[in-house]
Amino acid sequence: MCIPNRNPSNLLESYSLPVFGLVYVPALQTAYWLNIKHYLEENPEAKVIRFSASEANKFNAAAFNSLFVPAVAGKTPVLDFEEACKLAHSQEPSELYLGLLVLFRRFPNKTEVWDELVRTFIERPTSEIPPVLLYWLAHIPGHGDIFYYGETPSKETRAYARGLFARFGVEQVIKLLSFIDPEGQIGRGTLGQSVEAIVSSLPNVAAMLREIMRSPGVEMSIREFAALILAMKEAEGALPDLAALEAEGSWYAGEVVRHVKEYEWINPYA
Repeated sequence: MCIPNRNPSNLLESYSLPVFGLVYVPALQTAYWLNIKHYLEENPEAKVIRFSASEANKFNAAAFNSLFVPAVAGKTPVLDFEEACKLAHSQEPSELYLGLLVLFRRFPNKTEVWDELVRTFIERPTSEIPPVLLYWLAHIPGHGDIFYYGETPSKETRAYARGLFARFGVEQVIKLLSFIDPEGQIGRGTLGQSVEAIVSSLPNVAAMLREIMRSPGVEMSIREFAALILAMKEAEGALPDLAALEAEGSWYAGEVVRHVKEYEWINPYA
């Protein structure tokens, strides 16, 4: 579906109210909606607004109160557990996101929810995983920039989810590290902060980080993020592995080495 975009995106940037577009499809006798401000923020050069029709943006009597009104109000959509689970298995990105969002926000203490969140991370290709999933998973180990809304995971739920995380191996750690934005790195308020919190919570993490650092077949940026997390955990104990990575041509590892030698520790959140 498409809506002609005759207005530059910067006209909407300072507009305080949400702006939605509606398209009615006569053949289906159904309308679909789109948050135009969000679309233009993600596609600032778009001349035509194109979007998929799915269960996540259907505009009818049933979806108005359960999906559209919460979207306008910035609240969690209202779906039951079974509906959310069904959407979480969808191949349509908007439906997948909606299903996972509802599961996490409305049912955080159902163990099946954490099964689904972890399954999505492990089984889906990186390109199909909404990055916010890493932020949701980071609620289990927690970090200083986690903000809770509504019901929070209980002690029992956290223990269950930690058990799922404990099954992660080197492959999953590499996948986690691949979500770190090279520009944002690991710092306060970044996705890298959530990734670091998850990785650092894993059992036997130091051995996995060292294996990644020593793997020439792994992208250098991922090896460098592994090096930083190892240095955060072990400080001077990580210096030999950092020096080896520097010898392979990593200026980043060299900077971490110099920082640890000077200050005896490193903390990107300080």
